[in-house]
Amino acid sequence: MKKCLVFLFKAVSAGIAATAILSVIMSAYYVLPLRCDNKAKNTDYVWTPNSYWAKVTEGISYGKFDSNGFNNAHTVDNPDIIILGSSHMEAINVWQSQSTSAVLQQRLKNHRVYNMGISAHDFYRICHYLENSISRFDNVPDVVVMETDNVELKDDRVDAVLSGSIETPDNRVGKIVGIIQRIPFLRLLNSQINHGLLDVFKTKNAAAKPTDADKAAEAPDPDTYRKIMKYIAEIGDKYNTNIIVVYHPTETLNEDGTIEFKSRDESGMFAEAARENGVRYIDMAEYFSEMYKSKRQLPHGFCTGEVGTGHLNKYGHMKIAEALDKIITKMEEEGLICK
Repeated sequence: MKKCLVFLFKAVSAGIAATAILSVIMSAYYVLPLRCDNKAKNTDYVWTPNSYWAKVTEGISYGKFDSNGFNNAHTVDNPDIIILGSSHMEAINVWQSQSTSAVLQQRLKNHRVYNMGISAHDFYRICHYLENSISRFDNVPDVVVMETDNVELKDDRVDAVLSGSIETPDNRVGKIVGIIQRIPFLRLLNSQINHGLLDVFKTKNAAAKPTDADKAAEAPDPDTYRKIMKYIAEIGDKYNTNIIVVYHPTETLNEDGTIEFKSRDESGMFAEAARENGVRYIDMAEYFSEMYKSKRQLPHGFCTGEVGTGHLNKYGHMKIAEALDKIITKMEEEGLICK
């Protein structure tokens, strides 16, 4: 019995020591603060205000969240331009000065740009929180940018947005979970598990090929796109603000060194529905193609990961900021917003 207790003590001590050592190493490799409830109710959550992050898992970046828990160098109380989006716009895979919002601010020095992109917020959630994002400020922003990396809309998800029935997760964590999430090694391990670490132990089955009936059932419905764009346009009209939807597709790098962005019917429906409702829409495929052709730069991928996949890199952010600068400058010339 005594030997068992001694062995158990040694095993636990070794585990604690190993975790401590690995956490020290991970502190420069992967550190994220805790999620907090967003008092303004315009996202599911925000990061702990004024907290730091470090990420070398995809891209190399370090930075500090602002007093609202978003990725900005400083808080802007009444911005002229707000950027809403997913982890791509949250942009903690690049240096803070390389994000779309930071580059756009550098280009549009007469406007105040504020980033409220947050991980796990797809286009549906951005639409769900759109009105709250606009109304949280005393002065309505002149421009609202909505980012998406997917234009394949589902009717039931759009209906959930229109009915306000999208569920908001509970971000509260217990004391034990909170302690665990503050330990860098365990936080990284949990992230890896959530992203499929345990799948290596599963037997892979060949995916069933979709039948013609499946394809017909999944075919995009133009009315779905009209409904969501009408919803967006009505909110824009209500607050007298200009809304821009930006779509950035992922590239395919061919064996011959060329890239392509496969044409999708959904992008055409997005563009048409946006045009019908007066919502500005940018498909970044043409911009990205031109960037690769002239400079051989890809918009996605990092030296610490795969080429042409994953999140936007600094070139992708730079190009989106350039496209936004172009359309916003044109809006200024047309008198839609003040210079």
